[in-house]
Amino acid sequence: MWGGTLIDGTGAPPLPDAVLVVDAAGRLACAGGAGACAEPPDARRVDATGFWIIPGLLDVDVPPPAGEAVDVVERRARLRFLLGVTTERVWYADPTRRAEAAGSVARTEGRPVPRRIVRAPAGLSRLVALDEIPPDAPPGAWAARGVWLEPRLLRRELRVEPYRLSVGLHRLLELPWLVAALRTGSPAGSEPAGGAEGAPADAGRARAELGRARAWVREYHAAGGKVVTGSGGVLAPGLSILAEMRALVTAGLAPEAALAAATREAAAAIGVSDSLGTLVPGKLADFVVLEGDPLADIRNAEIVSRVAKGGVLHDPAGLFEDLKDDLSDRASSRGPRLLLGLLAMLSTLGALAWAVRRHRASLPASRRA
Repeated sequence: MWGGTLIDGTGAPPLPDAVLVVDAAGRLACAGGAGACAEPPDARRVDATGFWIIPGLLDVDVPPPAGEAVDVVERRARLRFLLGVTTERVWYADPTRRAEAAGSVARTEGRPVPRRIVRAPAGLSRLVALDEIPPDAPPGAWAARGVWLEPRLLRRELRVEPYRLSVGLHRLLELPWLVAALRTGSPAGSEPAGGAEGAPADAGRARAELGRARAWVREYHAAGGKVVTGSGGVLAPGLSILAEMRALVTAGLAPEAALAAATREAAAAIGVSDSLGTLVPGKLADFVVLEGDPLADIRNAEIVSRVAKGGVLHDPAGLFEDLKDDLSDRASSRGPRLLLGLLAMLSTLGALAWAVRRHRASLPASRRA
């Protein structure tokens, strides 16, 4: 791959006109400027001019399957992969369940899904969720402990704005299967746990809690604390990490820090930084090709052109075709696709308006203003 702007995840400045060379084992043989890499004679050249290349995203907090069929779990994983999540860590407390999970992954052969990292809680004692930290704990003191923090800011945002659409509408128009999954709440499109359940009854208190959480995370990071991204099953698969990155930027972190939280820091937190998290020679060639610069606007991380696993490029549109059995009437030509996406979006907005009216009607009269 050549011609794109490489953001390798190490903290180095973006490198324009970069070259990535992938060896037969699916690892990076070279990643550098145009004259820095020798091109193998039998290499397949992919022109990435005008695109941005980032390491594959990591989700350090994927809920374990709650009794779903293997094909449902795999479809959910493929949807995460389609949106740029190339590695996921599933937290199993029971070693038996971890063995079952390892066995089920074998059934994904030939169908791109994230690399699955299965760890017990005892093996990740340095990964701490913000919910586990006392509210009055000083951020600087926790930063000095050397832990990795999973802020879970998106959960708090959804308590304040439970009906917010968490991705840009321009993307929903192009992803009709995803819209349908969000609209219907089908098992293939939703996680088994998480969401905005248990929101505080007082909206003002929820906003105050969100403000305090944002300030705490901002001060923690400014003091040198390490931050990672984890979905916890909020929203549809893959969308959570993109929205969590945006939530970090809203809290005051730079886009570079939000991207690092989903790549380099996440890989270090779950013990896979020797092969994932950055794009340097010797590591696995898991990366995402974007249509916009995520350092200029973190929302550009949502505009995925290609996703690579072991150097093999996958087209999101092709993955939707692979999932078309979940939406049997999906048309393949662009015109009907856009029309279908528009109809699904209108249905989503209609259901959203109905939910808002129903929720408001359930409130005491004093709180409806």
